[in-house]
Amino acid sequence: MKLSLILAATVAASPLGGRLKLRFKPLFPFFEVGEAVECTDLIVTAEGGLNYKSARGNIPAEIGRRGAAEGKAVIVLAGTLGEHLGDVLDEGVCAYFSALGRPQSLKDAMRNVRSQLERIAEQVMRTFLAGVALGHPRTGVGQG
Repeated sequence: MKLSLILAATVAASPLGGRLKLRFKPLFPFFEVGEAVECTDLIVTAEGGLNYKSARGNIPAEIGRRGAAEGKAVIVLAGTLGEHLGDVLDEGVCAYFSALGRPQSLKDAMRNVRSQLERIAEQVMRTFLAGVALGHPRTGVGQG
């Protein structure tokens, strides 16, 4: 089983005459995303704030589309979760998780970002391993 973590930044138009493009188009060839999607079973990507707009040109939705086309599982880690997240799931994303475990100020969230990301990454992998265990009921999670 292969796992890929696909990280990408948001690209914005330059105030000096740059052209706004869908965020994934300039980045995917550079990071060889197509090849990464082909050779992995689980794809984990991230977005600061996941909401209905994420399904309209943001990287997680495009990763979801590409992953679904290849029969791969795509999970999104997000700082915050907004409205109408079914739109993101409709694009091929299997699941999403929020890094914020409780209501808190932006200042507190940024101060604790490392521990929150560690917690969410652990929970994602535990969920994934639980799914794997369902396919192998005799061994179970963490056994043989």
